[in-house]
Amino acid sequence: MRRTSPVLAALATSGLVLAGCGGSSTSSGTAPSSYVHQVCSAAANYESQLKTVAANFEKSAQSSASDLPALKRQFVALLSTAENDTNNLKAKVSAAGTPAVSNGGQVRSSLLGTFTTLAQDFANAKKQASGLSTSNAASFGSSLETLGSQIQGEASGLGSHLSSKEGLGGSQLNTAAQKDPTCRAVGG
Repeated sequence: MRRTSPVLAALATSGLVLAGCGGSSTSSGTAPSSYVHQVCSAAANYESQLKTVAANFEKSAQSSASDLPALKRQFVALLSTAENDTNNLKAKVSAAGTPAVSNGGQVRSSLLGTFTTLAQDFANAKKQASGLSTSNAASFGSSLETLGSQIQGEASGLGSHLSSKEGLGGSQLNTAAQKDPTCRAVGG
């Protein structure tokens, strides 16, 4: 269903918000290569889960396009899953510890804060979607499109926020991420 395209794009974009963390001189914590591998592995799993959820929604949306209440329930379920998956990603990133780089605590806090914000964006979208009226197909479709665009914009904004913090930790994390095959595959 075409009206859901912004939502699908937002889900794909949310997997990209990991881009842009760096590293500099060492301090105590998780070794840069171990840290980025753990974070990128969690991100790759997250990205895969979101793509599956989005594809399943698109498939079911095509079959229930005329049943607006069912479509609404499916959309709310998609947002709920995205929220839960984002919280799971945040827990995995938290479990990776603090990277042993200059400003490692700041790098960690920035990532965790980003995922907290993204999970809240999905929760807010879920609340809005739950309140959508299904009495008029055109209005409902337009509302879904608007909500999807809003989610996409927020997810893209978070990605830009992280990318703008490239120098937060310097070169060690960037170098480790460039060498790690899992990191190179995230967002691809």
